[in-house]
Amino acid sequence: MIIMQGMNELLPRAVAGRLAAALRVMPAVVVTGARQTGKSTLAKHTGPEPRRFVSLDDFDLMAAARQDPQLLV
Repeated sequence: MIIMQGMNELLPRAVAGRLAAALRVMPAVVVTGARQTGKSTLAKHTGPEPRRFVSLDDFDLMAAARQDPQLLV
């Protein structure tokens, strides 16, 4: 799996194969790690399509998830 960084540079991600495998068999996969390391880009470009992508960087969505996690899923 190749992930874009910036506008023109591409970097391979060692975890991409494991993430793709998990996305094929799991209804939801959580990707965690340090800020600005490519987690969102990796998640958006890995695994079967179509699927829903949710980021808890959206404060309204995070509040809704805390209030009713089942509704988020």
